[in-house]
Amino acid sequence: MPQNPRFFFLRILAVFFLAVFWARFARADSPTSFDVWPVEDANAPSTITSILQAQNGYLWMGSYNGLTRYDGARFTHFDSANTSGLRNSRVTSLYESRSGVLWIGHETGQLTRFSNGEFQPFTFTGVWPGGAVESINTDDNDDLWLGNDRGFLFRPRDGKTIECPGAGSATRKVQLAPGQTGKLWICANGSVARLDQGALASFNFGDTNGSFYQALVPARTGGLWVLVNGHLRRWQNSRWTLDLGECPAAQDSVTLLFETRDGNLLAGTLRDGIYLMTPGGSTQHFNRTNGLTHDWIRSLCEDHEGNIWIGTGAGLHSLRPRKVQMLNSHDSWRGRAVLSLAVSSEANAWIGTEGAGLYSLHNGHWTSFVETNGLKNPFVWSLLNTRAGELYVGTWGGGLFRMDHDQFTLPGDLEKIKAPVVSLLQGKGNEIWVGTTEGILRLENNKITWSAGKEKLFLPDVRALAVGPDDTVYFGMSGGGLGLLA
Repeated sequence: MPQNPRFFFLRILAVFFLAVFWARFARADSPTSFDVWPVEDANAPSTITSILQAQNGYLWMGSYNGLTRYDGARFTHFDSANTSGLRNSRVTSLYESRSGVLWIGHETGQLTRFSNGEFQPFTFTGVWPGGAVESINTDDNDDLWLGNDRGFLFRPRDGKTIECPGAGSATRKVQLAPGQTGKLWICANGSVARLDQGALASFNFGDTNGSFYQALVPARTGGLWVLVNGHLRRWQNSRWTLDLGECPAAQDSVTLLFETRDGNLLAGTLRDGIYLMTPGGSTQHFNRTNGLTHDWIRSLCEDHEGNIWIGTGAGLHSLRPRKVQMLNSHDSWRGRAVLSLAVSSEANAWIGTEGAGLYSLHNGHWTSFVETNGLKNPFVWSLLNTRAGELYVGTWGGGLFRMDHDQFTLPGDLEKIKAPVVSLLQGKGNEIWVGTTEGILRLENNKITWSAGKEKLFLPDVRALAVGPDDTVYFGMSGGGLGLLA
């Protein structure tokens, strides 16, 4: 089989339509695949500590070098050197209030307010308990609360300080999560508590055995997702309603949980990237081996279009559902290229390859057909599944075959076709047009009723066939231009 660069486009086209077939006819319950895309822009921040999308659509990102705003096309950077009112560039947390005010927490314990296009430093009432502002949220009274990296809560309006369980020895930030009723949930140092009217009340989810709580996040359908003793469970209506089993991440490495609008649950880790768990129970893992530039997940955000933004210890990434699912046979086509594709009305697929014969996919089951099935040439360049359900297989050097009960035969005049068959088309009158490297043929009931070769065509290598709305048959020739048969 000769290798020629001009055939490369045809191979790419076949692979594309194969991918489209799979995207359309794959089982509805098959898990969605996702791809990680690093944001390769010199203006994008690195070592991202926090991400959120504001109500006006802007994406804000905090880093140790300042604050960055992304409008979908360009990044705008703000820091203490170029922005009045932003007195510290080491940003560790972000939060937007219901009124649209952006609150910016700093590693130094400072707080900045951004409203109406202006940055303003916020002066605390009372004494900040020290450390970095690692989390910001509001309670049911719309009071702002800050969590630091030492296990303390702080209310800026009056300086009230609350000591969380294990405060002073915290090695992770205090997680703040609003519940359905507006109550603020706190997870710190293996314990969970709830803030009620400015007072902290411990909460053990009905467990008196001293469970270790690692992370929590509001559930899309109500309640909370809780990572407890390494298991992911949903708490709703005062009881556990769902147990997803053991979290695939190491128990001591999960830094945050996040649920998307589609119900996917993500677990970001300290040193092992991110795990994505779908409602169907499948899990996908992303780390430095398959797309991430760093395995430390600092922040997660879902934008209005459903894209997931990932802030890591070394850059910004986006996680997007794969629009086209790639299809591969049970033996990976034996290492050969895919050349042709035909789909039946029952959504079965026939796939021709360059040297590995013919494959079929039916209800998820693969079958391969080679010489033992009567297919004397394994280079399948063209396929046609007729409206009557007959399958014709065009090969390079073996002629044109028809499939009869898993065997390939040469009925009628098919045995007379010796040239490579590179294109096939069924006309509106059910005739079959056959494009070969030596001309074009018309078959009716497997009999050749008309042909045109070198005597009628200057370059008779017919690579493409199509029929127009007026029954005109068009054929494209390699180097010979476009022809038509009225």
